[in-house]
Formats: sequence, C-alpha cells, structure tokens
Amino acid sequence: MRTRHPLEQQAAGLQALVCERAIAAERAVGPDREVVRAMADAGLFAMCAPQALGGAEADPLTTIAIIETIAQADGATGWVLMIGAETTGIGGAYFAKETSAALFAGERQVVICGALNPVVRATAVTDGYVVDGQWPFASGCQQADWFWGQCAVEGSMGEAVEVLVRRADYEVLETWNSTGLRGTGSHDVRVHELFVPTSHVTRTRTERPTNPNPLF
Repeated sequence: MRTRHPLEQQAAGLQALVCERAIAAERAVGPDREVVRAMADAGLFAMCAPQALGGAEADPLTTIAIIETIAQADGATGWVLMIGAETTGIGGAYFAKETSAALFAGERQVVICGALNPVVRATAVTDGYVVDGQWPFASGCQQADWFWGQCAVEGSMGEAVEVLVRRADYEVLETWNSTGLRGTGSHDVRVHELFVPTSHVTRTRTERPTNPNPLF
C-alpha cells in the first residue's frame, strides 16, 4: 500500500478554499489569486521540483494524487496546478544554477507557467536571444510570477530553445473564450522584441538536465 505523501494532506486541506472560489474563477476567466498563493505556500507547485531547490521531487503517482485531490474540488484549478507543477519541475531541472538559486531562494514560493510549443521566433544575439511573438494556451499566466516558453530559433534548421520571462515582461491577451475550464485562464502570452539573457535560456530538446536525478 502506497504511503500518503504529506503534500496530499496539504492539498486535501485546501479543497474547501478551492471549492469556495471556483465560481469566482470561472467568472473571472482565470485562477483565483488567493487560491494560487495558497497552493504555492503549501508547496504544491514545487512538488516536481528538485529537492536541491526546496521542491518535493515527488514521483509520478504522488504527483497525480495531489493534482487529483485539488481537481476533486475544482477541475480548472487542478489543471492550473498540473501545468504549474510540471513547468516548475521540468524547468527546475534545466535552469542554470544561478537562475535556479535566484528563483527558489526567496521565502515566497515561486509560481511558473509555461507553453512548450515553438510558435514564437527567437533571434540569437550576443549573450542571449531577442524574442518576439505570441504563445497560445498559457494556463495560469495571469497569476504566475514567470513564464517559460519554447521558441523556434530564427535561421536554424529546426533548433528550439525555451526562454524564462518575468511577469512584468509579458502581456496577457484575454483569448480564453471557452465554455469549459474557464477558470484555467489559458490565455495567450505575448512578448515584443524582448531580450532574454543566456542565463534564462534552456534547450530541453538537445541538452540533458542540469539535475541528474532519476525523476528528470
């Protein structure tokens, strides 16, 4: 019998709040700020992040159980948690060490959303890339602290990179006009001629994670 992870208990303790705010999130077409912050403070967004960064580095079955617990209260909020936890986990295993240190060192738990579809163009420049374009379906982008998006490298033969962009540097376009899961806030994210330094660039298609642990 599988031992229940402490984060499952944390998730169960948040079910009442998630349920209470579900209708408001649906009407606002985006996740409730207090709910997102509560899940972050409980360590749920970091459940897949490396232990070296303060995450739980939880196995897949535990991750699914935690997401399922939140989704029982509200499916949209469960979806936002899934995207945020996976993005934080995968990204946390690839980010440069100095970038990870800055992201995860604070007392406030970071929230990262993402869209790993290379529909935006990145142009290589000295010490980084200039990125311009728009990603669709960026669930949770309104309440996230950072966005991690994949780009096609201009002039390359299929090369792709991912860029990490702080909330102040990306625009949310309210395009999520769905009839279901409205509370995910899966709007478009846009950046315009934004310089992203090499320290905030990853290459998940061609490079191995900086964290060598089995989960990653």
